[in-house]
Amino acid sequence: MFQWLENLGYDSNFIPTRSKNFMLCIHSNHEVEVSMEDTLQTDIEERTNLLLINKFGHTYTKTEDYVVKYSFSDKVMCYSYAVTNTST
Repeated sequence: MFQWLENLGYDSNFIPTRSKNFMLCIHSNHEVEVSMEDTLQTDIEERTNLLLINKFGHTYTKTEDYVVKYSFSDKVMCYSYAVTNTST
């Protein structure tokens, strides 16, 4: 199984080890400029996941110290969770 994960670009903790390929098609009657950067050294995945869960997620548990939110994707049958520390 770990070889399979490695072939997909993940380590044994499911952390990506390299950038993923993707395709982007833009149709426009005007000139378009696109720039791409390596995101491995950024927190873009964490920020993206938090934005998605905050926008589309539901509160699971809320206390003085933390909030747990989740979202469910029926297309891939997957739950995503986010825990936010609200203590001071």
